[in-house]
Amino acid sequence: MLWRKLRRKIFKDRRHVGITLYSTSQCDTGCSHCIDNSDCKNPVHFTRKLAETIVKEARSERWMLSALLTGGGEPLMTPELIGIADTLGNYERRHAFGIITSGFTDAEPLRRQQFETLLKRPYAKQMSIDQSFSLYHPSFPERLANTARLMMSLREKSHFRIRACMSLDNFRQTQWEIEKVIKNLSKELEATNFSLPLGYHEEDRSFFHYFESKLIGDKTAYKLGMEAFLTPQWRAIKTKDGGIIMIVQPISLTQEGKGENIREMPYGYCTCDALRTNWPDTYLIVGPDGSVYPECSCFPAEHMRLGKIGEDSLVELIRRKDIFAERITQAIIADTRMCRWGTTEVCTLCKQIVAEKGISLA
Repeated sequence: MLWRKLRRKIFKDRRHVGITLYSTSQCDTGCSHCIDNSDCKNPVHFTRKLAETIVKEARSERWMLSALLTGGGEPLMTPELIGIADTLGNYERRHAFGIITSGFTDAEPLRRQQFETLLKRPYAKQMSIDQSFSLYHPSFPERLANTARLMMSLREKSHFRIRACMSLDNFRQTQWEIEKVIKNLSKELEATNFSLPLGYHEEDRSFFHYFESKLIGDKTAYKLGMEAFLTPQWRAIKTKDGGIIMIVQPISLTQEGKGENIREMPYGYCTCDALRTNWPDTYLIVGPDGSVYPECSCFPAEHMRLGKIGEDSLVELIRRKDIFAERITQAIIADTRMCRWGTTEVCTLCKQIVAEKGISLA
């Protein structure tokens, strides 16, 4: 404990706080697989004032700050989105900044306006842009095409990530639909498109030629194993003036339906973000009302709440998070059910342990 306090004093300027910000509970898309079941009833929105509270304290402590705007609801439906983004994006010790969005359709001018205004901000050139995609709502092909079209209209060269939610029943169809969208957009722009494999299974790579569009949709695709469709790949559109790169990041579900059944990727194991305590990084989730939770792979339960922005200082919230990480680790080790640690039940079991035994933050 003494060494921890000394280390924090010596390396104070190197402290990095990462915030996953659920900026609103409001969403009107209605995806059938959404884990949050978000809608437009009684929405709660994060505010610029709360963002300024975070930045003010980070500045006084000389912390580096990262922020990711995501759901809950749809970030582009946050009334004060641009003010929040300006506050976080213009912070002089900003480490990283990004947004995860489902984009917009032609019938959603407010979403488009918010997105376009955000992309025109100076700090947006360093932002990470993640566009959701799935077959669980019919509007996503249009949303994907609109995001790519908008970004290409604003920048000669750009890139974003496609977070492709897919089940074990539709992983091929999902990849094929993404390729269809990109090919149609390339034809519309009189451009060329190509694909590159990233993490394909070694046995599948012999089917691919790096600079030809033969990855998905080609007759060889029917020979591929599931791993080939559930690992990342690059897709690109090249115009005479530049182009855009889209990194397809599959997010696999055990079955079609609600997102509670999230399954780990074919490579690697499920990790518990709430237990990350390595100095100098601290990660927190902030809800639309300013409530703060340990950073988890999924949104934590209410009984894991650490406090609230505006009522508790970030210093105190981080102290509580560190205590939570230490004590939940002790509880997990002592609980025989956690012999299944590393499986898809890890989040459910963790929440059960906290609900049953409680975690004192004093």
